[in-house]
Amino acid sequence: VARQMAKELNVNIHEVKGSGEFGRVLKEDISKAAESKSTPQTLSVPKVSMSAKGEVEYVPISNLRKAVVRSMTLSKQIIPDTVLMDEIVVDKLVELRNKVKEQAAAQDIKLTYMAFIMKATVLALKKFPSFNASFDQENERMIYKKYMNIGMAVDTPVGLIVPNIKDADKKSILELAKEIKDVAEATVNRTVQLTQLQNTTFTITNFGAADVAYGTPIINHPEVGILGIGKIAQKPVVENGEI
Repeated sequence: VARQMAKELNVNIHEVKGSGEFGRVLKEDISKAAESKSTPQTLSVPKVSMSAKGEVEYVPISNLRKAVVRSMTLSKQIIPDTVLMDEIVVDKLVELRNKVKEQAAAQDIKLTYMAFIMKATVLALKKFPSFNASFDQENERMIYKKYMNIGMAVDTPVGLIVPNIKDADKKSILELAKEIKDVAEATVNRTVQLTQLQNTTFTITNFGAADVAYGTPIINHPEVGILGIGKIAQKPVVENGEI
């Protein structure tokens, strides 16, 4: 009876500890195993105790930082991430930006590398749509987005906020540059609209702005990936066997 019950409830009877005589698995054991399987495990947070020695200061965190804590903790708990890193020679990118920077300035547009990176990301997502998606864990299915709202992590005095550029795939590099600047300023000034924070499909984070070369960014749940960009730096490289 217990074996049949385990089969119906999709429980591996060999992994169930029996409470019956000589360790026999009973129906009650199968029920408990099935119940614990369907109930999500919660993380018990240990209490923090401070030593009486030395002076300390207690500073409550803001609601925004609380939201960031919840979001990042959720991501690390349920997304099994892997990290890949590479270096790219961007000489031609630097040349192109320098060439069109004045043209952009004439239109009152500050042309940063982020606009080029976002454009390249859009092209990559078109080629690999699996990354412009969400994993619906509850219903065990993938949700492929037919639109591209590219998020960008913005550092503000009150914490990290991720607004997004709507329909980034339909915009030119200059259009992206203008909107990136406008949205970033609105985010820092806390005038960003709620709609600009919702429905992100893929996120870019630029820790190169902090003069950092490499990092392991946390995926913005329920997205399936994130792109971290490090600093652009001059260094010798080997091309065709020569430095």
